[in-house]
Amino acid sequence: MPADGDEWLRYANDDLSGAHQLLADDRLPARLACFHAQQAAEKALKAVLAAAGTRIPRTHDLVALLMLAPFEVRAALEGCDLAMLDPWAVDARYPGDIPDASIDEASAVVKIAAETVQIITAALHGEPPIG
Repeated sequence: MPADGDEWLRYANDDLSGAHQLLADDRLPARLACFHAQQAAEKALKAVLAAAGTRIPRTHDLVALLMLAPFEVRAALEGCDLAMLDPWAVDARYPGDIPDASIDEASAVVKIAAETVQIITAALHGEPPIG
């Protein structure tokens, strides 16, 4: 049975929590927080698609997912640089594909993911977007 929007959103929040915890642990590479931040944003976008009854494509491309979302969600996420998260889905999992993340870059990536999840949560629950 396909997951509904709330289930996708629960997984998004789990990944976002993991990203925050990984970011706070200076013993671990910042790229791990970036990966989970990207996953949080991806799953939040897929929550919107599931809630709208849209077929969820198997892609990690956040901008492509955003283009499938309802206009209101696209407008609310206009200020979020989702493309900044895309490299962390696949490329960062293997050595040599992209440079490792700095703590500042990871903090920025996690912030974008948190804003994305927050905006989508508000949209799915009929609340006005924050910001």
